[in-house]
Amino acid sequence: MIANMLLRRHLPPQPSQPNPSTLLMHAAHIMTLTPSPPPHQPQTFQNKEEETPDPTLLHPTLTSSQNPAYLPLLESETSPPPKSTIAMCYSPSSLLLATTHGDHTCKVSSSVTSSLLCTLSGHPRTPWCVKWRDDEVLATGCLGWQVRVWDVKSAGCLYMTKLQSSIISLSFHPSQPLIAAAAGSRLTFWSYEAGRATSVERGRQVRAVCFVG
Repeated sequence: MIANMLLRRHLPPQPSQPNPSTLLMHAAHIMTLTPSPPPHQPQTFQNKEEETPDPTLLHPTLTSSQNPAYLPLLESETSPPPKSTIAMCYSPSSLLLATTHGDHTCKVSSSVTSSLLCTLSGHPRTPWCVKWRDDEVLATGCLGWQVRVWDVKSAGCLYMTKLQSSIISLSFHPSQPLIAAAAGSRLTFWSYEAGRATSVERGRQVRAVCFVG
């Protein structure tokens, strides 16, 4: 008996087995004390307001009253105005706008001031297409089979030729005094300064022509 008592004195105490009901009570108490995580909030970004650029910066040489950003839509200054507008084309500098109309004319206006600069008259029928060579010379082709080259400053016709059908499309050669014209099923190359024209039959209607370069 004495040996058993001495043995118990030197042995470490055995941990007591926890009561299952006590464990459940502690778990419930911990759950009530632990705050639930906040719901996921999507990350939002606030777009900075874009600064509206000063329209006068588009054309530094113009005042705000002359700037295209402040101008109304281009309106015809002719009286009475033409019945219809068929084609339009900006000059290489975008300062001039050429338009063709049902009154058989081509009108050149300023894209800055919206003022009519000149009216090009002479086509027997409505000009169907218009193209610029530079800011001083343009060409028009009409339903009356004519191609005309105009000087904008004098509003005069420099050259004219008549093809075999209505002119549907025109294109200036980028470096030579040459115009390509689509008329019916023929593609015509007209050297307007030399007065020579060469036509190629395509076998079907030619709808558009354009030099690349």
